[in-house]
Amino acid sequence: MTRLSRCELDRIKAEHPLDSFVEKHVRLGRASAKGIRAGQCICTPKKGRSPLWVNVTKGSWGCKYGGCGGDTFTFLEQFEGLDFAAVLALLFGGEAVSDPATAARLETERAQRVAEREARAAALAEEERRKAYDMWRSAGPVDGTLVDAYFIHRGLAPVRSKALRFAADEPYWLAPDEEDARPEIMHRGPCLYAAIQGPDSRFMGLHRTWLDPRLGTADMPREASGKAQIAAPDGTPLVSKKMRAGKQGGAIRLHEFGPGPGEKIFLAGEGIETVETVFQSASRDLLGAFGKNRNYCAWAAGDLGNLSGAGLGPSTPHPKGLRLRVPSDEPDPSAPGLMPPREAEAAILLGDSDSDPFVTRARLACAQKRWARGGWPTGIFMAEADMDFNDMIRAWSPEVEERSDPLRGAKQVGEPWGLHS
Repeated sequence: MTRLSRCELDRIKAEHPLDSFVEKHVRLGRASAKGIRAGQCICTPKKGRSPLWVNVTKGSWGCKYGGCGGDTFTFLEQFEGLDFAAVLALLFGGEAVSDPATAARLETERAQRVAEREARAAALAEEERRKAYDMWRSAGPVDGTLVDAYFIHRGLAPVRSKALRFAADEPYWLAPDEEDARPEIMHRGPCLYAAIQGPDSRFMGLHRTWLDPRLGTADMPREASGKAQIAAPDGTPLVSKKMRAGKQGGAIRLHEFGPGPGEKIFLAGEGIETVETVFQSASRDLLGAFGKNRNYCAWAAGDLGNLSGAGLGPSTPHPKGLRLRVPSDEPDPSAPGLMPPREAEAAILLGDSDSDPFVTRARLACAQKRWARGGWPTGIFMAEADMDFNDMIRAWSPEVEERSDPLRGAKQVGEPWGLHS
């Protein structure tokens, strides 16, 4: 078979839209303004959640839970069992452009289309970033609001962070799946805003958590999460968290290093609650595993993919035979996620155990390698099975003296990270 140029491969993808193949396996929602269509995870479906995304503009896809993703070729390879040659035969019929002049012209046209598409995407991204920033600035401080009640309900002290703001009546919009249907407001209520900052400290996105209005009252059940219960018109539960604008490579900077002495240790995990739980414990010197004389900085990545960055190389079959695939733990230098601040001397990755452990540990191992190669000795701690670190302290009795010390029940994964005791 004649070797195909990049322009020919791109033409094949354009002539065979990726979403047409995905929809043979799962229903996708209507495209957003950015060309994103969402659907259930093919590997491990979860009711009320749509972690699978398909970018119809770029011809790419990914899964927030499964850790897999790629283009039309990788999708057909993973979910229809075809190798590269079989995919090529299916899409292209084995024909190829062999004339050098034609190939050069097609490549020039492709490059021009790519440049135009990237310029439009950059303009849209900046517009969205500006809107998110204006929303964050217009919100009020968290002091004395339901945000304080939320953290107290989660077994934590009220959090004072420049990243956090409070909106008393935030609408929750849902775009229906039907074509040309207008988005509808599913819920209005109190909301925790968190700024996502990029590596240059510039605002890049907004993380929102809708809160249960019963917080701080006798009507609030202790076992409830403290987040608002939101449902679609058909009763399907909706996730009470949303992100707006960008996040890749950014972080919710809950706490920066303090001015005092001590070895500078960077704490990072997926969610605000997980990271804040361990930060508050570590700051009170309760963690024998960490030692004393530490100066902590704590950031939340928002999700596992942003925490780890992309892996280099193919995913592998799941050890338990699930359709879910395990991503590579070799870091892709061209697609980093969150990175520690330069002044950090070492880092600790906090792993939630309420999702697939093989995928989670592969992602965390990818981040660990990336950070260690950047000069930050890095350790990984996993929460107890089926929990995150905040779940652990909430599961313990309030009478237990060391309730705020979640890492006593955590498991260190892999080799020690090289911190001095």
